[in-house]
Amino acid sequence: MVVDPSALTSTRAATDAKIADIRDSGNMVIPSVSKVFYVSSVNGNDSNDGTSPSKAWKSLSKLASSSITAGSYVLFERGSLWRNVGFAAKSGVTYSAYGTGEKPTIYGSPENGADPSKWIKTDTMNVWKYTGLGTELTMTNGDVGALIFNDGEAWATKATLEWKEDGTIYNFITGGLFVNGYRDLNTDLHFYCDNRNLGSGYTPTNALYLYSEQNPGERFNSIEFNINRSAINITGNNIVIDNICIKYTGSHAICSNGSNNTKVTNCEIGWIGGCIMSGYSEMVGRNYDTRFGNGIEIFGACDGFTAENNYVYQCYDTGITVQYNIGQHGDASMVVNQKNIIYRNNVLENNFYQIEYFLSGYPESNPSMIENFLIEGNHMWYATQGLCNTRGPRDTGWGAHIKGVSDDGNRAKNVVIKNNIFADQKERVIHIVSNYNNADGSDSLPEFSGNLFVAKYNSTFGAIQMNNHRENGVKHQKYTLDIVNYMKAHSDGTDRYWLLQ
Repeated sequence: MVVDPSALTSTRAATDAKIADIRDSGNMVIPSVSKVFYVSSVNGNDSNDGTSPSKAWKSLSKLASSSITAGSYVLFERGSLWRNVGFAAKSGVTYSAYGTGEKPTIYGSPENGADPSKWIKTDTMNVWKYTGLGTELTMTNGDVGALIFNDGEAWATKATLEWKEDGTIYNFITGGLFVNGYRDLNTDLHFYCDNRNLGSGYTPTNALYLYSEQNPGERFNSIEFNINRSAINITGNNIVIDNICIKYTGSHAICSNGSNNTKVTNCEIGWIGGCIMSGYSEMVGRNYDTRFGNGIEIFGACDGFTAENNYVYQCYDTGITVQYNIGQHGDASMVVNQKNIIYRNNVLENNFYQIEYFLSGYPESNPSMIENFLIEGNHMWYATQGLCNTRGPRDTGWGAHIKGVSDDGNRAKNVVIKNNIFADQKERVIHIVSNYNNADGSDSLPEFSGNLFVAKYNSTFGAIQMNNHRENGVKHQKYTLDIVNYMKAHSDGTDRYWLLQ
């Protein structure tokens, strides 16, 4: 159906109301017989025993060093803020909030950098050195993935590297020579982490540099740094993360290397990622930096993974993902299954991929599969817009609301995508490709029902396609009136298609 863009007004209002509800979600009810520990950055003290609000611990390091057994609850006081820290979530433990006010918050950023005295002029015009991060950049693989200004009013673009065949180094973002490090910065709000050797005779300063015509500390009221860390690492099974706000981490907000019965609910997650995942690699044929950063990630096998009622935005890579490449990270014959996964009633916006799933890198004889996967009731807006647009040129053109792609895997069964909103994307609505059928001969593609798809007429809708013969390639469907016929085989007929004039 061809509609006027104003038709989206009420749809967007419903999304905004949903965001407000997530931010205002209430505290969970704790069973009276449960063992509960309390943590407060405002009213806590690490000499306490943590067993009541009046005896709360203060730091996350105290939490990390304490013995918390399965079945326990760890509650963080609302209004608390912890910086430059994170914690490992333990098997069988629920982590949530107590008190009133805004959600308890974890910032990966060590400090607000809007202090003019911490920015000093360099020998290069309009390039400023930040002196407040201390030893953060001298750590092994120390890195800052992004700089966020005034709580998201603006953000910086990171200078990353590309190596030519003759060994010359270029700025992967601008295409200009980059042999003099920060001295080659020449664009407003571009920055560089000078922690790498650029060639013979070059000595890194292990500092962060930003191009700005004015002292950044005077120009902005807040400057946050996406330091290379994850806020919450899931280190077991049967874990619940609820009602926590996480911002400004350079890698992931919540991540797990394989986990069963993991739940993430009622959380706000924003401004995530941007740190370098890998640079020059002859092994994979890559001559440029790649970066990463997901909101909620399960990396590996899982049986039970629920992400529900979360607001996830401005992730450099993906909002919510379950993923693994068997051949790349282990023996291609090992069996890895991802089962019983629910992404429901989340709001995802301004992520490169809002939702991602893939299980790849294994031969067709390997029975690994994705099974029982429900994507329902999510509001998805502005895919591939925002912070993720600071990616390099080879990292663009692939964004989508949902990405589920593998050339050698993605065998899947009972994947259902229903009652979601897909609206206002820069590149594609959906990109779902599998290379393997199921054992019963059925394809590995999802079934669609009750979704609202919104895009400009003749833009790229994307692909929902089996690709068993790789030489045939993937054909991307245009978003025209033909989209109904394209979706017919995998839609029950209740999906709606709005073509914007």
